Parts: sequence; C-alpha cells; structure tokens
Amino acid sequence: MRDSQKTRKQLIKELQETRQQLEVLAASEVECRQTGEALRESEEKFFKAFRSSPDMIIIATIKDGKYIEVNDSFINNTGYSREELIGHTVDEFSMWVHPEEHERMTRLLQEQGKIRNEEYSFRVKSVEIRRWLCSAEIINIGGEACMIAVAVDITERKRAEEALRQSEDKFFKAFHSSPSIIAITNAKNGTFIEVNESFTNLMGYTREEIIGHTADELGLWVNEKDRYSMQTLLNTDGRIHYQEYQFRTKSGEIRTWLFSSEPIYLNGEPGSIAVILDITLRRRAEQALRESEEKFAVAFRSSPEMIAIAGLEDCKYIDVNESYIKNTGYSREELIGHHIDEVNMWVFPEEHDKMNRLIREKGHVRNEEYSFRTKSGKIHQWLCSADIIYIGGKACTIAVATNITDYKRIKAQAREAEDSK
Repeated sequence: MRDSQKTRKQLIKELQETRQQLEVLAASEVECRQTGEALRESEEKFFKAFRSSPDMIIIATIKDGKYIEVNDSFINNTGYSREELIGHTVDEFSMWVHPEEHERMTRLLQEQGKIRNEEYSFRVKSVEIRRWLCSAEIINIGGEACMIAVAVDITERKRAEEALRQSEDKFFKAFHSSPSIIAITNAKNGTFIEVNESFTNLMGYTREEIIGHTADELGLWVNEKDRYSMQTLLNTDGRIHYQEYQFRTKSGEIRTWLFSSEPIYLNGEPGSIAVILDITLRRRAEQALRESEEKFAVAFRSSPEMIAIAGLEDCKYIDVNESYIKNTGYSREELIGHHIDEVNMWVFPEEHDKMNRLIREKGHVRNEEYSFRTKSGKIHQWLCSADIIYIGGKACTIAVATNITDYKRIKAQAREAEDSK
C-alpha cells in the first residue's frame, strides 16, 4: 500500500512502532555502555585487590607453566623481581623443594580443576625453605587455560605448632629431670600442686611433705618482706621475673634463689609455675671475689714494690701503685692511658723486646734485671717479674719491680774493694 493510500491511523501506528524500536536500540546501547563500565570497574577492583593483597597471588599458563602475572606479596616473599618472573616458567627457579608435591598439585588440578588449602614447601631466592598454604583454580584468559593460585606463608605457624607439640611431649620429662627448681602452685590458696626432683633434693622435703601445703606452712620464707614483695608483684603483674629471695631448707640452711613465675591454668583453675635458680654459691663466690678484689686493691696500693698494669697488646698503662709513682717520678695522670714508650723509661730497647718475648712465649717473666730511666733522667736497675692477667676479657700484663740500684752499687763497691787487696 502506498503512503498516500494509508490512513492517518495506520501512519500513527507505524510511527509508534518505529519509535519503540529506536527506544529498544537506545536502551541496548546504554546497557552495553553500562556493561562495559561495570566490566572496567570490576577489572580495576580485581587489579587493585591483586596487587595489594597480603596473600601471594600468581597467574600462570597451564600449558607451559609460564608466569603471566604476580603480585607484590609474591615478590616480597620469594625475593624475585617481577622482571625475573614474568614470561618464565615455574621450573626455571627450582622453587619446588619436593617434586612429588608438584606432581600432586598438578594431578589435583587436572582431576578437580582446583585445589583448596594444600601445604607445599617452596625454596625462595635466598635458598631458604618456606611452607605455604595454597589454593588454586583453572581460569580462562583470552581463550587460554591458566591457573590462578593464592598462597599464605605458614612457615612460622608450622614452626610454632611443631614447637608446641614438642613442648607438650617433652614437658613431663623436662619438668622432672630439669636441674632448675620448678614448682606449680594453686593461685587461690598457694598450695603446692607439683614440684620436681630438684626442688625436693635441694629443700630436703619429700614430695608427699610438700604437695597440698603452702610455703608458709613449711616455713620456707626467711624474710617476711620477701614474701610480701612476691605477693605484691603477683597481684600487680601476675608474674615475677628474676627476683632474688631467700628460702629456708628443711635442715634450716638459708639459700638464695633467683625466682621467676608465670600464670598457668590447670583444668580451668588458675595457678603459677615457678622456675627457680639456686644462686647461693654464685652469691658466695661474688662476695669472696669482692673481698679478694678489696684485698688486692689494698695490697696493690700499699705495696713497697713497684706494680704496674698495662695492656698486653697496646702497652698502655691501666694502673700503677704509689711505689711506682714515687720511684719513676711520674704522676698517675702522666702514665694512665699512655703508651709505655711515651715516657721513654727503657734505657735499652733490646731489654724491652726481651721482656715482651719472654712474656709472650712463657706467659710470665721471673727476676729479670732491666735498666730504667726516671723522669729526672737518672738510670736505675730494677729486678722485674711479670704475669699475664685478664681484666674485662682483655689480656694485660701485671709487672712487679724492685729498685736494686743501691744493692748493685754496694755489690760493685765491695767487689772493687776485694779486687784492690
């Protein structure tokens, strides 16, 4: 039918149909734009999540195992750069520690198309071996089958689990065979729940005499202030670290303990485990050492013999006594910290060399005669002995000398008088 023959009603209907078609096309175009925008947003979100994820993520081809993309976490954990990885195969880096694990992963992917929470060992660039918890799926990228894998480094967790297992396994043996004194008490009433053999051996009580009783009941505390101090720390901090307390054994002997305690729970009940080191002998030795050092200091300062201490390697004076100062004429300030050669006391350098050689070869010098020059320039004869000692881990020489100048002169005069007869 020609347009001229169409009725006005027919023309309006066709116009409405055309308009509807245009609206459908316009809606389709908007939908396409919205779909494209959504796709771009989705890809952008994936990219950001991929890059910033704390988990390691890689994408690799199924066919040849080449890395297509890796995230920053994978780079940080493995030590390889993105340039070293992209375009290269997994096998090129020898990351798989156990080939059978690689084979198992490949088989699971082929059979199931994915893996979930499988543990594998990998070797990173530094050659350190790490344990990873891995999941992976097969995806399609541009028509090519690829694998996207996500991994979490669980090395430290596995080590902690293994350490915990071993700790629990060995606790009983360690508790009873430990040379340290160990006791477990009830936090509510202070009664002993368990003690090890070191505790019973040192304290003199049997296990039966201790379990179910408190330290107060057994009269273990020597000083009330120690008991109060320990209770205050437990109430405040819940634990004690390296505090010194004195305890009384069954025989009445007083012992010094280095005491540490941590809270524990036994069958839901709060308790404390105390690990104790008996430092009685150490404290006695320290006291004896202090007394010895005080005696040495008194003897060093007041000795009529000249005494000097110097570094074995650097030959710098560390200390000199009053007799040394009086005989040489130098003050302590002129000597301490200075090299022996700075004061030019050796008359004959070869004697100095001889003394150094003897002390290095034998570890000591005994009654050797050397010539020394005092600050005023006078030449004196000294009878010297020396030994190697250690001060703060540093090898030093302690030398003791007697001025025999007058003795040598008298002896020479007597010899001359004898010869003139």
